[in-house]
Amino acid sequence: MRDYWRENEIMTVVLELCEEVAKRARQLQKVGRTVSFGVRYSQYEKVGFHQSVTLDTGTNLTMELYRVCKRIFQKFYDGRSVRMIHVSLSNLMNEESVQLSLFENRTKERALAKAMDEIRDKFGPNALLRAVSYTSGSLARIRSSYIGGA
Repeated sequence: MRDYWRENEIMTVVLELCEEVAKRARQLQKVGRTVSFGVRYSQYEKVGFHQSVTLDTGTNLTMELYRVCKRIFQKFYDGRSVRMIHVSLSNLMNEESVQLSLFENRTKERALAKAMDEIRDKFGPNALLRAVSYTSGSLARIRSSYIGGA
């Protein structure tokens, strides 16, 4: 465990956590309306922030979770070193019960997310990674080598 000082490294970890949360929701065939995001600063400072945002419709898409977390981060982050990051999805409902929007078509995004999940399930978590997972702030490749993986 280490502290993160650079914003791009922090956001890399946030994206990877959003990926994990979204994948778990898809595996359970659930979507969530409430995204919770929290940051705790370094071990010497027992402070941070935690906020929740309730969406109009449920989601289990990585980039939708990430956009919410990024918005919260940009609003509350004050530049201190980060020790812990928390991302969760609640207010869950069945995936089939999501009301379709006339203005958005998420069918392709959902199909892509499920295809990515299937590739990772079949060939391992490192078979398909985002480019940021190859940067210095990434934890995805390291975590997949631990017992239990990501």
